[in-house]
Amino acid sequence: MPTPALNPPTSPPPVRPTRALKISFGIVGALFLLGAPSSLAFFLATTAPDDVQVAEAMPSIFAALLLVATPPLAGFLAAVLPADPRTPGGQRRFRTVALVSAATVLAGALTLAISSGSGLVSGGATAAIVGGSIVLTAGSLALGLVIRRRDAARPQQPWKPPAAEAAMVRKHVLRVVWTFAITLLVAVIAFVALGVASNEDNGFIVTGVLLATSIAFIAASMVCLIVIFPLFFRAREIFGDDTALQRRVAKMVTGHPRQRTSTSSTAGELLEPDASATIAAARYASVAAISLPFQLAQSVLLLAGIAFGQLSSISTPDNDLVPLNALLLAFVVVAVPITVPFALRQLRRVRTYRDDHPLESLPPSE
Repeated sequence: MPTPALNPPTSPPPVRPTRALKISFGIVGALFLLGAPSSLAFFLATTAPDDVQVAEAMPSIFAALLLVATPPLAGFLAAVLPADPRTPGGQRRFRTVALVSAATVLAGALTLAISSGSGLVSGGATAAIVGGSIVLTAGSLALGLVIRRRDAARPQQPWKPPAAEAAMVRKHVLRVVWTFAITLLVAVIAFVALGVASNEDNGFIVTGVLLATSIAFIAASMVCLIVIFPLFFRAREIFGDDTALQRRVAKMVTGHPRQRTSTSSTAGELLEPDASATIAAARYASVAAISLPFQLAQSVLLLAGIAFGQLSSISTPDNDLVPLNALLLAFVVVAVPITVPFALRQLRRVRTYRDDHPLESLPPSE
């Protein structure tokens, strides 16, 4: 009798890739985060009774915006959190993200329910906004957890350095510039054509051009977000679930040059970094040297979009929200000179560390 063939050793089932899921989630989340607040503001403005005072309506507006912004942010945090959901520590961190998201939704729901007496939002609209926020937040957290579990279950692959910095930056910069130019051109033509067709005065056209510029800046900011999103995962591949190594590397790369050799928590004790920390720091610097410029550009473009949006609202006749628009515009004016120098200093330190520790000169990792 022939000997029955032995069953081959079972191998773990292949892990489904997450690249397409990440890209789709990032694009949809960015569109929702940027488009939903504007749609919500338009809905509230068109359905609000004429006798509603702005001061009375502000708590409802902020609560509704909080409920709208929570779902994509919660999913993004769950997807990029540097923790393995299969470990007890990772499960605790994911529960923390879920609890914070739930508390945010609850606070927004309570504020919206309490302030609904202003008459800005009806009972049905309140229930729809709160219920939609709960469903979308739960779904976004579940999707982020699926992405993180698949990434954690995938076998560890040899780390590959990012593509050539000059070529990558040039390609993505052109995408940002073209997005801004095309969006601005289309939006300006649309607003000018609308003003001419409606026989509006020059003030309407000026307001439309300012709003078109705001839309173009925000669209370019979205492109930067799409560029940054994959780089977050590249940086996470370096550290895995080791948050202590992540803090240590951040201190080595972006800390003051005098503190870069300090890897001990004891004050005054300086230790030379070991080989694993040096390799991780060099890899992180190679990724951060590409991601940080786009993070800075994304922040500046978004702030510019907010500023032009407020200027557009201020130039609108009979606008009761001028004090709020002026407050937001002042926030942008103050935020730019504070954040930009800090980001440039961090970028300079990252590039210095990258140049001092090229990947080619590092010992092979284990």
